[in-house]
Amino acid sequence: MKRITILILFMLLFSSCVWRVAIDEGEVGLRMNDGVQVSEVLEPGRHGPFWGWYAKVEQVNISAITHEWTDPDLVTKDKQPIGVTIGFTFARNPEKIREMRQRFRPETLNDEALLRLVLNRLPRVAKSSTAQFTIDEMIAARTILDNHIFENLSAELDEIGVVLLDVGVNNIAPSPSYLALLQRKADAQVEVEVAVEEGILAEENLIKEQLQTEVELELARRGNLINEELAKTFQTSPEYFELERLRLLGDVIGPSDTIYFTESVEQLMIMLTQSGVTPIVVPNQ
Repeated sequence: MKRITILILFMLLFSSCVWRVAIDEGEVGLRMNDGVQVSEVLEPGRHGPFWGWYAKVEQVNISAITHEWTDPDLVTKDKQPIGVTIGFTFARNPEKIREMRQRFRPETLNDEALLRLVLNRLPRVAKSSTAQFTIDEMIAARTILDNHIFENLSAELDEIGVVLLDVGVNNIAPSPSYLALLQRKADAQVEVEVAVEEGILAEENLIKEQLQTEVELELARRGNLINEELAKTFQTSPEYFELERLRLLGDVIGPSDTIYFTESVEQLMIMLTQSGVTPIVVPNQ
């Protein structure tokens, strides 16, 4: 009987003791001697033994958790419907793990339960954040939305013992009407650029035509001056005029043509007849 009693005492002693427990990296251990209240937060490593009738150690994940969340029905400051996809990374705060265990027991031990708790806070923050900026501001500088969400969501999660490590807007989806407006603006801008280029080209062509006209006018002016000088020369020198007439006549007559120099028309007629050429007489009008 005595042996049985001692055996029972040893069994009770061993059943109320946590002998050794290993806490991995990315975890902390919650030591509870009475099974309810956290008496110590254990760092990664090996710990124990822990004595007590209800002694136990709960291992809690404090590593980073990443998730992506989408809401297609948000509104911007300028009343534009918009959808956003937000990626965020968070973790349990080791400094608040004791308080968190007392307030949110399932969320302390279960990652999916913790994610649901975080996602309960995110929509409200996202809605208030997108309402602070116009859609043009968000598209032009997306980091302003990232920073606003990070600041406000960090405060929300700190209340539940969670630290926000990173957040970023991965996608902004404007409404189809806004995209159509952007397309019209882009088309109008292209038309303006084309019109400007055509205007520049037309101006360049006009300048070229003006220069060409000036060149032609200058050539005509010089030609007129030359003709005026020639006319003066012809008037003062009949010999020069005769030479110029013969030169021009030489340009008209071919290399095989015959030129007759006579003093009168009658002599020309006789010469042509003797040469076997029948002259054509054109009466004076």
